[in-house]
Amino acid sequence: MPPSNAPQPSDAERVEFTAAVSDWLRSHRPDNPAEGHIYTRRLTRTEYSHTIRDLLGLPEDPFILPEQFARFTEYFQPETGEMGEMVDVAPWQGMNNPPLTRYPGIATLPADSRAEHGFANQSDQISLSPALLEKYLAVAAELLNHELFPADYPLFATPEADADHAARERLAEFLPRAFRRQVDEKEIDRYFGIFEKSRRAGNDFSKASRHMIIAALSSPHFLMRIEKTHAKRGGVRKLDGHEMASRLSYFLWASMPDAELLKAANDGRLEGRDGIEAQVRRMLVDRKIKAIPEHFGVPWMRLNELAAVIPDYEKFRAFYDLNGGVDTRRSAGLHMMVEALLLFETIFVENRGVVELVDTDFTYLNQYLAMVYGLEEECGAGLDPNAPDYERTLLRGYVTMARTWKRCKLNDRTRGGVLTLGSTLTLTSLPTRTSPIARGAWVADVIFNRPPPPPPAEVPSLEEQSLAAANPRTLRERLSQHRNDPNCSGCHNRIDPLGFALQNYNAIGQWREVESDSGLPVDASGKLADGSAFDGIVGFKDALRGQPDLLARAFVEQLMAYALGRELTAYDDPAVSDVLEQTREGGYRLQDLVVAIALSEPFGQTRTMPAVK
Repeated sequence: MPPSNAPQPSDAERVEFTAAVSDWLRSHRPDNPAEGHIYTRRLTRTEYSHTIRDLLGLPEDPFILPEQFARFTEYFQPETGEMGEMVDVAPWQGMNNPPLTRYPGIATLPADSRAEHGFANQSDQISLSPALLEKYLAVAAELLNHELFPADYPLFATPEADADHAARERLAEFLPRAFRRQVDEKEIDRYFGIFEKSRRAGNDFSKASRHMIIAALSSPHFLMRIEKTHAKRGGVRKLDGHEMASRLSYFLWASMPDAELLKAANDGRLEGRDGIEAQVRRMLVDRKIKAIPEHFGVPWMRLNELAAVIPDYEKFRAFYDLNGGVDTRRSAGLHMMVEALLLFETIFVENRGVVELVDTDFTYLNQYLAMVYGLEEECGAGLDPNAPDYERTLLRGYVTMARTWKRCKLNDRTRGGVLTLGSTLTLTSLPTRTSPIARGAWVADVIFNRPPPPPPAEVPSLEEQSLAAANPRTLRERLSQHRNDPNCSGCHNRIDPLGFALQNYNAIGQWREVESDSGLPVDASGKLADGSAFDGIVGFKDALRGQPDLLARAFVEQLMAYALGRELTAYDDPAVSDVLEQTREGGYRLQDLVVAIALSEPFGQTRTMPAVK
């Protein structure tokens, strides 16, 4: 509002109006709004795998999950504040396969679906059914009793004397870490009773200890993230130290609090802003911070959807060619996923600004992607063209892809940023051609956080429309029929220009000057919603660079929804504005945004559901 054909407010008037609405929301926020409730929710399977690893002190995650596709992660060293010029990393092949385990034969965990309004960790959809509880019980029992589980694990080692005292002492140390809070004697008695019952049944110390710990790992206090309710139904209260520690650890690490974080909670250092910020700054340089790029960045860029995209083999052979051979099981898609992950990790680790997510002067390429993009001369130096593009691993014959990646300084701005990644351009295309609609919808959703509604069911496809065309037509001309339809024009006028900006890239992200279907020159011009005109990807990037506040707000909204595990509401707008205000002077740097979100009002409080009237 107002409509495009009506007089438009000036930029200053828009800013003034937006600020006035934000101030009104802040001053008129009710004491107990129904919005913003965070439900008690189960750990996602990724959080479960990380938590089991850290709780039991295992060297690696027990599960190799499809959503954690990167291998050889030694390159990731956030404490240095920079990424390397040459890195060694590869993805697991088989993103759509069930999770693997490092302990063959144990039960696997079902995938967590992405919420329509956010990420897979949204509290209103992460529940624990009786059947799933049985699955977790089986996982814990099979893991702790597995022949590959460390035989000398100290928790189960038989003491030299007073076995009961040793078991209870170990349990008293284990439970607060497992439940991520302090425990009382009654809780210790409950689980110690399982140990005693197992011993009376004739089991040795080690087996009885396993029974006791299996019970703890099957408890809702371990499997669920529980925050105490307010005494007043519908009330709001500040998180206590242990609840804050848990929120911080699952936001930043997708895992349980470490010993230092729990100690800070016990000492009361998480009751104030200084203590919280100190812990966040510490956690940002721990290698477990890789969870932010992997568990926020990957779904934010929709990389998990790329594995289902299969470009036409005849039209796009470069997508499947490996060292002169063809293997449709190992395609450029997996390489593209690594490129995207490395880009996000670099911007995050080096604490760069949000604008660089859409426009950077570098990317990471391996020998194969340099060939696909036609950048061998520009970025091929240092990459061995004779190096093998894949290797077989020792785990069930799974295959990992090309491992040597070079940080390439780009000579022009037609590459650089998430918009021009091969992953983005491929997953927003159809098997045989580009899709400006899908690309525009991706930009509207990911970059602006304003996803369009689904199209009406009765709208004919572009292929059906093109049958009536007497002459070759560009996609732009064919899409004009959608924009002329009053049922479609509202969305298409908004998303089509965003997709046209990417038309110089074919369906696998290769640069082109003419459209392959029509043979006509590519027209990549358009206008943003505010009237900013652009011509081509460089002009589009310039238009986006001119609106850093808009880019930052969209990114913060999504990062805050991930951090909170719930959908944001209008009542969260003042908190989003506060985060932006605190980070604007520094250029909305990613780590600064994380700190500001951790210090925000919604992150530090909890509310219960209001009473039903």
